[in-house]
Amino acid sequence: MIDHELSLLEQIRANPHDKQLRRVYGDMLLERGDDRGEYTQIALQETWGDAKDRYYELSCREAEWAAELGLGGIYCQWYCGLPATIVTDADAFVKTRRCARSTTDL
Repeated sequence: MIDHELSLLEQIRANPHDKQLRRVYGDMLLERGDDRGEYTQIALQETWGDAKDRYYELSCREAEWAAELGLGGIYCQWYCGLPATIVTDADAFVKTRRCARSTTDL
């Protein structure tokens, strides 16, 4: 991740209900061809209209995306295109904590 992306994610973490920050992050993902950008943009829409089927298609990839973020084997609830709630057991937490220790505070 680049510094700008990490900074943006920190801003989202500090302001989880700020949809504009999430839109900016979704745009950043779209610009590099990441489907999570489209998923985020659709999730932020007031009405889905024709995008409903595409949203459900993309939502099937949540587990895959969670694994890419180091959250494999852990239940992630998504909010507006990003992981919001993580539910785990002690063993999975310890394993994930070891993997994530060098990159983030849990």
